[in-house]
Amino acid sequence: MKMSREIFCGATALALFLLLSTVTPAGAQEADDPTTILLILDSSGSMWGQIDGVAKIVIAKQTLSTIITDLPDNAEVGLILYGHRTKGDCNDVELVTPIGRIDKSGLTQRIQAINPKGKTPITLSIQLAGEALRTIESAATVVLVSDGEETCDADPCAAARQLKESGVDFVMHVIGFDVGDEERAQLECIASAGGGKYFTAASSEDFEFAAKTATMAVAAAPASGEGKVWIQDPKVFSPGTKFTVRFEAATTFHDNAWLGVVPSDVPHGSEQVNDRHNLGYRYIRGRTSGEDVLTAPSQPGSYDIRLHDSDSNGREVASATFTVEAATGKVWLDKNEFTAAENMVVHYSALALGNYAWAGIIPSDIPHGSEAENDKHDLTYKYVTSDPDGTLTLTAPATEGSYDVRLHDTNNNGSEIASVTFNVVKASGKVWLDATDYLAGQQLDVHFSSSSALGDSAWVAIVPSDVPHGSASENDRHDVDYRYIPGQTSGTVSLNAPFTAERWDVRLNDSTATDGNELAHTAFTVSIAKGTLTLDQTSFSPGDVVAVSFEVPEGLGSRAWAGLLPSSVEHGSAATNDLHDL
Repeated sequence: MKMSREIFCGATALALFLLLSTVTPAGAQEADDPTTILLILDSSGSMWGQIDGVAKIVIAKQTLSTIITDLPDNAEVGLILYGHRTKGDCNDVELVTPIGRIDKSGLTQRIQAINPKGKTPITLSIQLAGEALRTIESAATVVLVSDGEETCDADPCAAARQLKESGVDFVMHVIGFDVGDEERAQLECIASAGGGKYFTAASSEDFEFAAKTATMAVAAAPASGEGKVWIQDPKVFSPGTKFTVRFEAATTFHDNAWLGVVPSDVPHGSEQVNDRHNLGYRYIRGRTSGEDVLTAPSQPGSYDIRLHDSDSNGREVASATFTVEAATGKVWLDKNEFTAAENMVVHYSALALGNYAWAGIIPSDIPHGSEAENDKHDLTYKYVTSDPDGTLTLTAPATEGSYDVRLHDTNNNGSEIASVTFNVVKASGKVWLDATDYLAGQQLDVHFSSSSALGDSAWVAIVPSDVPHGSASENDRHDVDYRYIPGQTSGTVSLNAPFTAERWDVRLNDSTATDGNELAHTAFTVSIAKGTLTLDQTSFSPGDVVAVSFEVPEGLGSRAWAGLLPSSVEHGSAATNDLHDL
């Protein structure tokens, strides 16, 4: 999927620690029964992924160091890590802090030492949590934080269900950190099986509300009051279109009251039912009136905006219906045949495209219709503007064949709404030099021409003649000098002859892509120049000026040089001479 969700800084760490920080602060009167929390923290390699330039694990460590001291002194806390010791090990799960009276300094030091490395064995983590929970007598809250799905060929949802059915007294909440639809489905199943809630977030504010809801859901009193929600006419949108929702809410609503997009065929009334089916939501955060922006679902149909008084077993108090209709449009090209890596101007015309509509190049043998399927196979793409008519530039694939430009209404399980087919053929070209023999370091004027305009990454290079011909990527691994020649059909560029006396080629390539092509080549030979040096005398006093006379062949490279060296330095290598010249 081409990601377009808003990214929030430190959400995984923030959500986890908000869950902790809602417990009675240190210094306050503590309950007779201490709070018991078992944390399962993702320490897999993906935690090195960055949010706004900062690694997620770094954000987590920084946040925890400021939160951990505010936990109650009598809190019972345990910590399970996974993926923190070795790469590729599905058994890398460890109860690093057994459940017990919190040691704030020790827990902080343990978390600061986390070095994410491995896989995501969620199932084994849940099983280890079960073993830890069986050693205590009190009820416990398990908080699982993950930025991905199980990667060890196991079923974490079944593991959570089995643990719940075994009679262990716990509730398991799951926090998903910037996860896709498939990952979310698995994490939601884990939370449901563990008797808890699944929390996701498109912003740090949403995450904070979700975390507070998880810790206060049992104690919160029912909300009361009425409200309303409405959408301005026309109430018809294309997939992926952002639209404005207006609402009024009672002062008695909870702070976590929310608006959500729910399919119209879902029965009305239950906030819990709506929560399981919502396709996008916003918390209203204590406002009694206002507006929010939501995104139309990717599939055509009838949907509701539903207003709820709480995110904790609340009520649906109002709704407004709208319709999503498939976008229509067309896409076309100025011609139906392009050379490999050639720039293509794509024209499109469409009505009411969504905010993340896109056009991409797809092999023609991929079945039409599904945006998600096209997304798996696109070779290049660009988002299109919301203007009804426009153009964009794409680069033709480097491999010959039949391809489509396909236009899509959104980037999240949307639909293909138009396509046009074109063929890619290998360009023909030639390259030549003014001579066939050059001195080491001498400048070569390289002339080239092509049957059509070359792509933006076309290039010429000097490559050893014994490197097999044909592949631009193979040439790229062996070139010793090169120049880009973007968009040109003919021209001249300068390269420098290598310093090794052997047979070389100048090769013309259509692209730097891994499947790019060599279009033409010409060979030349490099020889080492011979010259003479003479001195007017052979004996000098310190500080005397040494006058040197020399004769060299015409065409010697512009970086040729003469230097004064100790006679004990071995002859032959300019690099060695350079180390010792005085």
